[in-house]
Amino acid sequence: MPTDGDGVRPDDLDRTLARSGARIVYLQSAASNPSGAALSPERRRAVLEVARRHSVLLIDDDWARHLQIDRDLARPLIADDDGGHVVHLWTLAKPAAPSLRVGYLAARSPALSRLQFAAITDCLFVARPLQETAAELLSSPEWPRHLGRLRRQLGARRDHLLEVLARCWPSDEAVRRPRAGLYLWVPCPPGWTSSALTARALDLGIVIGDGTFAFADEAPTEHVRMSFGAVTEATAEAAVQRLASSLDQAP
Repeated sequence: MPTDGDGVRPDDLDRTLARSGARIVYLQSAASNPSGAALSPERRRAVLEVARRHSVLLIDDDWARHLQIDRDLARPLIADDDGGHVVHLWTLAKPAAPSLRVGYLAARSPALSRLQFAAITDCLFVARPLQETAAELLSSPEWPRHLGRLRRQLGARRDHLLEVLARCWPSDEAVRRPRAGLYLWVPCPPGWTSSALTARALDLGIVIGDGTFAFADEAPTEHVRMSFGAVTEATAEAAVQRLASSLDQAP
């Protein structure tokens, strides 16, 4: 679906559902990966109304809930859903550890019953040691302290990478400042495709994400994804400067 800085556009969603007859809409309402866009308060109500009118399920992947950087992150979309149209997903793999592959699913009404049955027939249950690890972690007094440290560090790395890009990245297009998450959605310099830019970076020993893979169809724009999650400020600055200095001529 087409999106902008305020997330998916309700009118486009309405037309697409009417035309396609789709039954499920997959969203990342709090922080879209890779663009960083968040569904605005006005659009939240409109999107829920579209879901009600077409009787579809909204799968809201809340992956960045505990990667919140700015404190004004909207509450989960399911909190405003009275009709049982939202299925809420969350994982510990992002804020705790990549190998801690455990999370939860929340839903209401008939959707919850059907999903419970599907989970039982698919995997029976989540391994008890994983459940106990998650329960101990989330109930520990260290958990809110960990989230506070995470917020401060991600904020510093995000703001530093934005400053470096503003200073030396050869593009006049602005980079969106995400309120949560691990990534920046960076426009390619004039004359560069995302695939060519990703290949050039790899030749220099730098890993970025090819924006082509963020689209189900032909990419309408040329962007790459740059992560600030596990990269120190010094490493990020050196990488951006090295890549930018190699882009004097288009491929």
